[in-house]
Order: sequence, then structure tokens, then C-alpha cells
Amino acid sequence: MLDSNLLTKLVTAAVCLTVLCGCVENAPSQGRSAAPVPPPLATEPIGLQITRAEPRLAGVPFRVLLDFESPSDLAFCADRPQTSTAAAHTGQTALKLDAAAPVNVKLASLVSGGAFPGHWTMIGGYFRSVGGPARVTLDYRVPSSPQPVLQRSVDLPDAAQWTGVFLDLASLAAKPQAEVGQLTLQVEGAAALCDDVLLVDNAQAFVTPAPTDEPGSTWTVRQAGFNIFIDRPQHFRITLKTPDASPEGWTVEESSDVRVRLVAAAGKFWTLYADGRQYKDAQFSPITKSMGEAAAEYAAQHASPATIEVADEFGRIDRDTPGDQNNDGYNE
Repeated sequence: MLDSNLLTKLVTAAVCLTVLCGCVENAPSQGRSAAPVPPPLATEPIGLQITRAEPRLAGVPFRVLLDFESPSDLAFCADRPQTSTAAAHTGQTALKLDAAAPVNVKLASLVSGGAFPGHWTMIGGYFRSVGGPARVTLDYRVPSSPQPVLQRSVDLPDAAQWTGVFLDLASLAAKPQAEVGQLTLQVEGAAALCDDVLLVDNAQAFVTPAPTDEPGSTWTVRQAGFNIFIDRPQHFRITLKTPDASPEGWTVEESSDVRVRLVAAAGKFWTLYADGRQYKDAQFSPITKSMGEAAAEYAAQHASPATIEVADEFGRIDRDTPGDQNNDGYNE
């Protein structure tokens, strides 16, 4: 029989060997890049492909009006346009747009039931230039108006990338109309491809006052169309653009009845507090003058924060967060 101490040592050695082998096997090899993400399957539903290509639409209600995978989609476009299989945002086919040859999408045949736009806050699609820089213009017109009700132009880069171009329907929500107009797609410069014409409902209420709250005692944080609204009655109201309106637009990353944190392109952050404080580009400033002398105190506190000390047995200070400019544990 084996000595009990010797048996214990053998078992311990075997466990350690198993753990070490497992760690080496599961760890990425030195210098080896991460495995590439598999492309979407051509057999996946178009809606699923869209959320893969545009992660921001995951969890956001949208309706695909035209994906140009079926020849019947062209029946909803005036002016007899053509499709192309040279590239596609999803699926295998996209609409071809030639310079100075607008394509009119007959929305009345695609949207039915109730006044337009209903709960939808944006309409548009995804575009890609072909052979050089191009400029895409979207118009929304109704039969009773000779001028566009909505219009927007966006420059497409001379690169193999798809750009979402949308119109803000939230501005029409206050006066919905029974008559549905038409969406005009037009390109200048080089030719372009268009794919996945969508209706999107990005309306979201992040923070709303309770029915028992006194007016002005708390704030509302909500989004609709191209705008984010941060409103505390009798104190301040801020309107910010979303990424659908501008490449430098803001996205709500965190929200509560105390603060809201926003993030934009190039790693920009903006944190606002319901009491009137804001921190943008690592600088403090008051949102409203009603803060009075407290604003000066907060500014001094931000410029020279208190020293943080943590006993070794309780952990350590994280001095390496992206917003900590001088590694003192205070995130400016």
C-alpha cells in the first residue's frame, strides 16, 4: 500500500499538471491573432443580417421596407431602376443609383394603416459609393406640398464601406398625416449602391419622473430620431445629436435619476448630473447658474481631488482607467 503522504503528493502533482496544461491550451498562442468572426450566412433572415452589420440596431424596432433580394422590390420604385450584385449591405443584391438619376420609393404601397409616420422615428437606408466620392440626398415629399418635407445630404467616402443615411421622422410625429408621401434617393458624383431601406423606431425613455415627483425636482432623459433630450424643468434643457445625425453624435451609455453618461466617436465622454454639474473633456463646468457658490467648490474639488488610500488587505486603487489623466485614482 502507498503511504498516505505519498498518495497525497501524487494527487496534488496530477491536479497541478492538469491545471497547467489547461491554462496553456486555452491561452492564445504568442503572436497569434484572434480567430476571425465568421461572416453572416447567406441563408440568414435579412433582419438578423442587419443587426450583425449594424450592432446599434440590436434591440431597436425596425422594419425592412426593401432589401432588393427579390425582383418584385423594384415594383415599389418608380423610374425603372436596376439592381447590382457587385456588393450588398446584406444578402447578395443592392439597388444601383446612377448620378443625376433619382429613384422614387412609393411608400404608400409599402406603409399602410393609420397616420404616417406613426411610432417610427427614422427612415433611410445604407449607401456605398462606386468608383469615387459621391453625395447622397434623401427627400421625403407628400402630394400636397411641392417642396420636400424632409431633406438631407451626406457625403460618401471613396471606400468600400456602407454608410447609413436617414431622415428624422420624429419632427413629423406632432402632426401625423394620413397621406403617405414618397422617398426620393439621389446621388451626385460617382454612382452608388443602396441597400436595406428601413423604418426605425429608436425612441427610448431612459429616465422619467415618477407621478409623485414635484415639478423640477428630477429630470427626463429620452431619445427620439436624431436627438437626445436632457430636461430638468426650471433648471436646464439640453438637446444633443445622435450618431444618426452626425459622425460625432452622442450615445447614452449609462443613465439614472442622478447622472447620465454619454459617449461619442474617438472615445469622447460627457457626464452630466441632475444637480447641475457636468464633466466634459476632463473639465468641470456648471450646466446652470443656479448652482451658485457650489460651482466654485466643485471646480476646486475637480482640480485638486482628495487623496485616496486603501489598506492592502482591502484591495488596491485602480490608477489605470481611461479617464484618469495623472494616475491618481481620480477619473477626470
